[in-house]
Amino acid sequence: VARERCPERDLVLAMVAGRILRPNSKLAATRWWRNATLPEEFAIADDVAPEDLYAAMDWLDERQEGIQGRLARRWIAEGDLVLRNLSSTWHEGSRCPLARFGCSRDRKRGLPQINFGLLCDRGGRPVAVSAYPGNITDKETLLPGPDRLQRRYGLSRVVMVGDRGMIVKATIAALRERGGADWITALKSQTIRKLARQGHSTVSRTPNTSRRCSRSATIRTSPASASSPAAIPASPGTAPASGRSCSRPPKRRLRRSPHASRAEPSRARPTSVSPSARSSTRRR
Repeated sequence: VARERCPERDLVLAMVAGRILRPNSKLAATRWWRNATLPEEFAIADDVAPEDLYAAMDWLDERQEGIQGRLARRWIAEGDLVLRNLSSTWHEGSRCPLARFGCSRDRKRGLPQINFGLLCDRGGRPVAVSAYPGNITDKETLLPGPDRLQRRYGLSRVVMVGDRGMIVKATIAALRERGGADWITALKSQTIRKLARQGHSTVSRTPNTSRRCSRSATIRTSPASASSPAAIPASPGTAPASGRSCSRPPKRRLRRSPHASRAEPSRARPTSVSPSARSSTRRR
C-alpha cells in the first residue's frame, strides 16, 4: 500500500481487516471500532468518522496503478497465464456514474448494476481490479486487458484465460489480428456437437457405479489452421467414439443405495487453445 507509515495507510489496513472480520458499511464500521480493539492494533483514533475512511480510499485510489504495477512485476512473468473474469453487484443509490441497468448476476431485478473486472495470475492471486458501467458486456472488457499488461507492466506476450461468454469469435479474431496475446477458453455445446459430427472430438464413457455417464471431449487446434481443430487420440482404456457410445441419463429418478457413494463423475469441458498458448503451457 505504502512504504512509509501514514494515517491514510493505517486507515486502509484497518478497513481491510474490518472487511474480513465484520463486513459492513463505512458508518457501521466506525461505530463497531469504538467497542473493538482494532483501532488499537492499527494505532488509529477511536473517533474516526466515515468521511475519514472515504478520504483514505481516495488516497488509495491515487496509488492504484503503482500498486498493481508492483503486483504484476512480482507475480506475472513473460508469456505467463493470466486469469480474467467479470462480476457485478447491484446499486441502490442514484448518483453513481457507473450504475447502469444490465445483467444482474445476483438476480436483483429493477436495480442498476456495477461491473468489476478482476485480473489474477496463474495461481489465482489478484493483480489488478477495474470498474465498468453496469450495462457493459463481458467480451467488451477483455481486449483492453492485454494492452494494459503490455503497456503498463512491460510484457510483450500474455495468455488470457476466460469463460465462453468473454472469449468469443469476435474477440479471438481481434486477438489474432493484434498479436502478442493468446487465449484459452471453453467451447460452447453447439460447437462441440458440430466437431463431434465431423469426427474432431473423442467421446468416452467414464466408469462409475451410479448408472450415469459423462461425456469428455478434447479439442486441439493445429498450428497450421487454428480454426480447424484436430482430435487428440483417446487415452488407453477409453472406449472409441462411435455413434451413441454413451447412453443418456434416464429421466426417472434412480434409487440410490444408502451405502453407495454420492460422488458424481466430473465432466471435462473441451477447451479452445491458441497454438502458442499450448506451447507455453507445455513448457511449464
